[in-house]
Amino acid sequence: MKPLVPLIASCVLVLSAGEHDLAAQEPPAKGKPQAAAKSAKPDRATLERQFAEKLSGAVLVGNFTVDGQQRDEKPLKPERYEIAKAEKVAGEEDLWEITARIKYGQLDQQVPIRLNVYWADDTPVMSLTDLTIPFVGDSFTARVLFYGDRYVGTWQHGKVGGHMFGNVERAEGDDEKVEVSGMVTLDGRPLDGAVIEFVPADGKGKPVSGKTDAAGQFKLKSPTGEARVIIRREKDNARPRSTIPARYSDEKTSALKVDVSSGENQFNFELQSN
Repeated sequence: MKPLVPLIASCVLVLSAGEHDLAAQEPPAKGKPQAAAKSAKPDRATLERQFAEKLSGAVLVGNFTVDGQQRDEKPLKPERYEIAKAEKVAGEEDLWEITARIKYGQLDQQVPIRLNVYWADDTPVMSLTDLTIPFVGDSFTARVLFYGDRYVGTWQHGKVGGHMFGNVERAEGDDEKVEVSGMVTLDGRPLDGAVIEFVPADGKGKPVSGKTDAAGQFKLKSPTGEARVIIRREKDNARPRSTIPARYSDEKTSALKVDVSSGENQFNFELQSN
């Protein structure tokens, strides 16, 4: 059947060309309004803003496959990716930062992940190659296309890979959390790449977390109320950086506390080595 494909395509092209010729030759009917011109396509800045708004506070809910596994008899494997925030990195052409929620066993962390977003006309495509994802592992590769409220793509982790697809939905319970920001210093210097975690003081609910940038700044979303604060390094962080004293990294010994309100919340933590 394959040899018929070029023939069919050629016929379609010929018929289409003939229709265009006839349309060009036929004068418009009198009194019949001309077709309205197509609306102008949004510019790149508008598309990027819309994409950031769509992914911020969203959940990717779908399924994935594994190459080589039989799919006829077994149901597809479900997947769920929670995205707290998506934004383009200032001054970069294609680089974006996606703050994702990593849920793995007892772990529940918000982790910023930097990746490229390329555009095919008005359609964004996420691209990451051999990326290390904190708390999860390394050598993650994916290409994911978004259009409307759907996504589809391919994934690879080491020697295992497959396809992924699903819908973009709004995260539940996001309205119950408020924005929290602040700065972490160690001996008066900004602390880069530290995980900051808020643990509800009443023992109810799950901890929330964020990560400091090069300026020691952090942002996260937290439920209101009192919380104990833990500041620590990532377990797989191989870069040589200053060591955070153990007393700040353990819930039992950390004396850091916050009271998150429904208004503006900004907390600065000044850590000391001794």
